[in-house]
Amino acid sequence: MLCGSATKLIGIDRLAQFLVDEAPAPTVGDGPAGAVVFKTIVDSYVGHVNFFKVLQGTIKHDDVLANGRTKGDERMHQLFVMRGKEQDTVTEVAAGDIAAVAKLSDTSTGDVLATKGARSRVESTDLPEPVLAVAIKARSKGDEDKLANALHRLQEEDLVLHIERNPETHQTVLRGMGETHLSIALEKLARKFGVEVDTEDVRVAYRETISGTAEAEGKLKKQTGGHGQFAVAWLRVEPKERGSGNEFVDAIVGGVIPKNFLPAVEKGVAEAEEQGGALGFPVVDVKITCFDGSITPSTARRWRSRPRRRWACAKRSRRRARSCSSRSASSSWSSRRRTRATSWATSTGSGAASRARRRSVAARSRSRPTCRRRRSSATPSTSAR
Repeated sequence: MLCGSATKLIGIDRLAQFLVDEAPAPTVGDGPAGAVVFKTIVDSYVGHVNFFKVLQGTIKHDDVLANGRTKGDERMHQLFVMRGKEQDTVTEVAAGDIAAVAKLSDTSTGDVLATKGARSRVESTDLPEPVLAVAIKARSKGDEDKLANALHRLQEEDLVLHIERNPETHQTVLRGMGETHLSIALEKLARKFGVEVDTEDVRVAYRETISGTAEAEGKLKKQTGGHGQFAVAWLRVEPKERGSGNEFVDAIVGGVIPKNFLPAVEKGVAEAEEQGGALGFPVVDVKITCFDGSITPSTARRWRSRPRRRWACAKRSRRRARSCSSRSASSSWSSRRRTRATSWATSTGSGAASRARRRSVAARSRSRPTCRRRRSSATPSTSAR
């Protein structure tokens, strides 16, 4: 910006000197064509419309220019000059003029278009970094589906806007150059794309770390039928420098833990770091060393033999239960016979009582359970039949 007064001739010399130093030379219209795209809008009917200023030469209808960023070719299908909302078609645009072109394949704000093979002296524009952020969400469920598309088209028009989705806080964050910049962007969302949004504060994604060294033992016991799984692994956790990231170190020697199992250990460590520690935030800047474990052949044999022993014990328990039930049934049957014999002997006399006792003895000998110790073959059985 140059300040001066034409009526009082203040600053006119500075203006003239500025034009000599900075303005294009009068001969720029004779060289190869070159232009810079300074604005892009998304029209609901036409699509992408790129506004450009011709810096050198003359751009004509259906000229093929090279994009300095993508190195691709762009055909200038239709040139027109914007007068408010009206479009006036033109056949050529000379140096210093501003025009627009639609339906370019891959051209955005800041790109330089020049004749193929010509060396462009125009440098690309460095975009500023946004300094203010706000979290947005759709006001109604019907706008949630349209919000993502509207934000994408909004960012194509204004490259300074940054849009990101934070997976930790589950917020959609819109970043811009200030409150005015963000308010204009939100107003354009509602006016041009028909999406109403609400704003809220951006939540901070906290992190955890440790300040000392600690060790812990992890065990795996898994039995799903057949051979079981058993493992023991020791982990050591140590702090690292801020911003250095996490590190997993394999310090297993001698094949105590097979190499094909270590990726599973590392995956479990990564999941534990992501879930967080005491406060539930991701753990960062730590060094975790797997330094000991045991999946030895003897341990595996003992673990594999456990299901068989359990099966044998269960079988013996069922056998004892059946023998005890048969024994209790035989005992109850013998007691009923003795009761009947005693009651009969009482009613008939002493001779009948002696015969009843002999019958009860014979019944007890026949009802002995089969699980008792067998007699030796050298000793004949004296039980009455």
